Amino acid sequence: MKHHAKSFYRTRCQALLLSHRSYKVMEIAALLQVRSHTVRLWMSNWEANGLAGLQISAGRGRKAAIAVSEEDLVAQIQEQLRLNPQSLDSVCAQLNQANSLCLTPGQLQRFIKKS
Repeated sequence: MKHHAKSFYRTRCQALLLSHRSYKVMEIAALLQVRSHTVRLWMSNWEANGLAGLQISAGRGRKAAIAVSEEDLVAQIQEQLRLNPQSLDSVCAQLNQANSLCLTPGQLQRFIKKS
């Protein structure tokens, strides 16, 4: 794992190697400039899941306000954008009112860029 593409993965592997060389958790945390709790989590994940436990788990971060799988909502968005292509504010207002959502123009803009 010395040449892995992801730096976080190399850091976590390095923590395991230091632990194997009898470094204490506090020493590892100081060397890698992380909290000791973080080092313990890495080791626990490694014991439970092997090398796969050192990867960042899926599903982190805020979930999208609009899912591409919601076909009827996507169709409504496309229709509203066709009717009002210059005003995301009015499109958001109409979608929020019709579907009891709380979309912002920024969320709608990000959705349009992704799809």
